[in-house]
Amino acid sequence: MLELRHFRFLNPEWFRKPQSKLEATLRIPLVTKEIGILALTRVFPLIAIFSLTIRFLITFPIIPIVLGVFLYILFELWVLERWYKNNLLPYHIKNIDFVNKMEIPVDSNALIGNIEKSIRMSAYGIVRIGYVGLASWGWEMLFKFIYPLIARDKEYIYSDLLIGMPNKVLEFNQTLWEVANETDNSKKVMMYQSFLDKFGSVVDDMDLSFRTFREKPNAIKILLDLNKDTIEPDIDHQKTLNRYQSTLNSVKLIIPFPFFINLVNKVRANVVLREDRRFYEFVMDYKIRVMILELGKRKNIAESELFNKSWEELKK
Repeated sequence: MLELRHFRFLNPEWFRKPQSKLEATLRIPLVTKEIGILALTRVFPLIAIFSLTIRFLITFPIIPIVLGVFLYILFELWVLERWYKNNLLPYHIKNIDFVNKMEIPVDSNALIGNIEKSIRMSAYGIVRIGYVGLASWGWEMLFKFIYPLIARDKEYIYSDLLIGMPNKVLEFNQTLWEVANETDNSKKVMMYQSFLDKFGSVVDDMDLSFRTFREKPNAIKILLDLNKDTIEPDIDHQKTLNRYQSTLNSVKLIIPFPFFINLVNKVRANVVLREDRRFYEFVMDYKIRVMILELGKRKNIAESELFNKSWEELKK
C-alpha cells in the first residue's frame, strides 16, 4: 500500500519509521487530502496561468508548459516567505491557540468531535507550512548556484553567508540553557513551565504515537544537566554572526554591493523558515495526544495498544 513514508525523499526528516495505525487512519488521510487541495487551488492554477500566457506567444506545445512550471517556481520563491509571514503563520497560530484552549468534554462524542476538528487544523497547517519549504530550499540552491558567478574570489563559500540567523532552534537552546543555569528555584520553576508551554510540543517524527518533548521528563532532565555550566548559546550564536559579518565585509563581487546584500537578505530570510516551520508544524500534537489518550482511557485502552488501532476502531 502506498503511504506518505514512501515519499520520504521529499522530506527525509519525517516518516523515519512506519506510521502507527492511528496516524495512518486519522491524520494522514487528511494530510493527503490537503495536499490535493493545495495542488488544485494553488499549484496547478499558477502553472496554468503562466503556461496559457506563454501559449499566446509560443505555439510549440511543450515549451509553454515547461516555461509555465519554471515561472511558477520563480513566482513561489518570491512570494512564499511573505505569504507565510503575513497570512499562513498568523492563521496557523490562531488555530494552535484554538486547539490548545479546547476543553476535554465529559461527553465522549464531543471529545471525538474535538479530536477530529483539531486534526483537520493540524493537517491544514502541516501541508501548507511544509509547502513553504519550497522557498527555503529553493533560495539556498539558487544562491549556491549564483554565488560562484558573482564572487571574484573563491576564499569564501556561500554557506558562510547563511549562518548567524536567529531561529526557533536557537531560541529553544537559549531558553533551555537559561532554565538550566537559573539558581533561584522559585524562578526556575516558572521558567521551566514557560519553556514547556512554548517548546513542549517538539516531536521526533510525524506520528501521534510519538510522545512530545514535554512528555519525556527524563530526557528534559538530561538536557538540563548537559546545559548546566556550559557556554551560553547566544555567545556561540554571536560568533557565527561575527563570522557572517566578516565574510560579508570581505567578499569581493562583480555586482554592486547593494544588489548583493538584497539577495543575501532574501536568501537568509527564506533559509530561516526551514527551522521555524518545523517548530510550528506540530505544535498542536501535545493537545491532540492529550485528547486521544483521554479517549483511550475512557475505553480502557492502554497507550501501548491505543495507537495500534484505527480511528474507526477507536471511535466505536
